[in-house]
Amino acid sequence: MSNTSGLTPNWVVRNVPPDIWRSIFNLLLGSMPLKRSEGIKTLLHLTHVCPQWRFIASDSPGLWSTIHVVVSGKGKVFPNEDLLSLILRNARSTPLVMELEVKGSIKPEPRHLNPLKLFLQEAHRAKKLKLHCSPLKTLLDEDYRAFFDIFMGLQRRSLPKLEKLILDLV
Repeated sequence: MSNTSGLTPNWVVRNVPPDIWRSIFNLLLGSMPLKRSEGIKTLLHLTHVCPQWRFIASDSPGLWSTIHVVVSGKGKVFPNEDLLSLILRNARSTPLVMELEVKGSIKPEPRHLNPLKLFLQEAHRAKKLKLHCSPLKTLLDEDYRAFFDIFMGLQRRSLPKLEKLILDLV
């Protein structure tokens, strides 16, 4: 197919203003399912399209302001500590919507505990904090020090931006 318009194939990417791209990215992410893991994966894909999109997405704190950490029944944590650090860094000082969902057991090992500690250390930035953590009792029974370490981060900090707190510990 020949280019009859005289425009280069990447003309749109280079010439659409960043604010328009931010709006498009917000619309795209706003249409994602409630579980933010798909939204984060989509956002990461956007940052790999081209350098302009990487800059625009990384420079848009609002796109990174919803954090949903899931410990699955298989013992996997998403996002891991490195990805969670990236999300928090890109969100900058934007108030966060934070959700922690523990579906399986939490093992007292760094790959499980470090993302949870990081999540709770940053809870002071939350405007909405939602915790679904029924298996935490298992962790308390198995390794009370790990449980204590996780929640000391939350206890030591105030939550000045918090508008809504949802606890589901059953």
